[in-house]
Amino acid sequence: MNIDVNNIISAGELAIDSDKVNDKLAEKPELIIFDNNRPQFVILSLERFEQFSGTEKKPVQPSQPDVKIGKLVQDTFLRMIDKDILPKSEIDKLCDLEYSNATFNLNFAMLKVFDPNPEISIDTQKKDKNGYNRYYKYLLNIYDKQYLLCSQWNEHLHRQKYIEWLNKWSPINEED
Repeated sequence: MNIDVNNIISAGELAIDSDKVNDKLAEKPELIIFDNNRPQFVILSLERFEQFSGTEKKPVQPSQPDVKIGKLVQDTFLRMIDKDILPKSEIDKLCDLEYSNATFNLNFAMLKVFDPNPEISIDTQKKDKNGYNRYYKYLLNIYDKQYLLCSQWNEHLHRQKYIEWLNKWSPINEED
């Protein structure tokens, strides 16, 4: 294995100075992490990773019913959040009942702003006014706020509309 010494960083450097690592990654497509004088890991820039992974982004097809709609929404929406694909304006719209109904045919807003008041538990906030669970229990951190994601997805009512919306924002392959 041929290793360019300019691509080497130590595990200690990685732990101490992540800005230096980021600067090096901006110059080099990959960095090799050495620990105990041996190569242990490789860090790739996102562009380099996409070259290696060979995953071309393809639109999700509604004809892929092997993944249930709730799981599909959770997986793809979380990836979109992780990749910062959605602008704040769309996040705000997803908190609106009318927009969520028109876009996905949902009877609840897709996102609900979490109230950090310790007197109001997450279990209380994930329920509707009748005491039924309508949101998943975990929190999403988006643009310095926390949100609950709607859990009320139905294959026949929501899959097609969700996939149309998903493909409008980002053609994400389910294996991506």
